Amino acid sequence: MTKTPTLEAKEIIINLLSSKPGTEITIAEIKEELSQKATMTITEGTTSGALYALTKDTNNGVVNISRGVYSWDPEAIKNDLDLTHKFYDGVLQSKEKLEGVVKSIDVLTLDEKDIPLLKKMKKLISDLDKFNEELLEVYGKKINE
Repeated sequence: MTKTPTLEAKEIIINLLSSKPGTEITIAEIKEELSQKATMTITEGTTSGALYALTKDTNNGVVNISRGVYSWDPEAIKNDLDLTHKFYDGVLQSKEKLEGVVKSIDVLTLDEKDIPLLKKMKKLISDLDKFNEELLEVYGKKINE
C-alpha cells in the first residue's frame, strides 16, 4: 500500500500525541510537528481530515479536548474485545432466532414452495455455526475471558 499524505499525517500526529499522554496539544503544535517531520506535502485540508478521522476512530486514543486542542488518552482506546464479543453474541442470537422460527413451523401446513426456503434456513443456520467456530478458533481466548 502506498503511503498517502493523510496516512503520513496520521502517523506523525499519533506519534506526537502518544509521546505525551494526557498533554493538551494545540493545532499549531501539531502543524509545526507535521512541517518538521513530514516527507510529503501536508495541506491544511489534509491535517484537518487526518485529525477528524483520528478523533472518530475509537481504536487509537486520539481525543479532541476542545476546538483546536487534542490529546492522547490510552483509556479512550476501545478494546477489540468488545467488537469480538459483539460479533460472537450477534451470531449466537441470530442462530437462536432462526432456530426458533424453524421450530415454530408446522410441517403439515407447508407447500412445496416452502421447502427451498427451509433448506436455505438450514444452510444459514449451518453457516452461522461455521462462522462461530471460526470466531472461536481465532478469538477463543478473548471470547472466553
